Amino acid sequence: MLSMVRDLPDGAIGLAIAGTLHFGLCYGVLAPRAMEAHLSAEVTPICTAALSAEQDRALEDAQEEYSQVRLRAQRELGRAETQLNALEQVTSVYEQSGLNDLFGALGVPTQRISDGDLAALRAQADRMRSILQSTPDFSHLTASAGQLLQTCSCAALQAAAGKRTSYAISLATFRLVQPDDVSGVTDATLRAVGGSACGGLPWRNS
Repeated sequence: MLSMVRDLPDGAIGLAIAGTLHFGLCYGVLAPRAMEAHLSAEVTPICTAALSAEQDRALEDAQEEYSQVRLRAQRELGRAETQLNALEQVTSVYEQSGLNDLFGALGVPTQRISDGDLAALRAQADRMRSILQSTPDFSHLTASAGQLLQTCSCAALQAAAGKRTSYAISLATFRLVQPDDVSGVTDATLRAVGGSACGGLPWRNS
């Protein structure tokens, strides 16, 4: 190796030394700064925006699902109340009119509604009213902006780990050469963001 260097023209040796020093500067000093700037200015904001949008969609889906539950509860309550009112009226009519005694004397089965049927309908109506009166809390599906930022920062550091040389190459070539693993840090961050090492995402883990 030394003999090859000795055989180079003086100008080429100077360029080689300058290039080595330049790359060393990029690797030792500039690459960590460039990595930090890239993560904070580009990767992390894209990640937090993506998670925020995903969280909003999850919250909307949960609210829509509850809206459908309320609609079903309203329909079930309406049917239960209609049936309950009708059965109570029939029971009252028969009890007040004495028809049950007449039917019994004639050997005709009684028309009285059982207490169990009425109790079941009342219980069903009460369940539907409870659903309609409840106020759902969707806070368990959301994370604060600070939590999202912390999660994305953690995932970005994971995605950028081991890429110092690639950042140095990009800097040394004045970004004319952009290694794939540098340009892919954002996508790698989005893939890593759901990892347990960076904290859970409430809407995914609910």
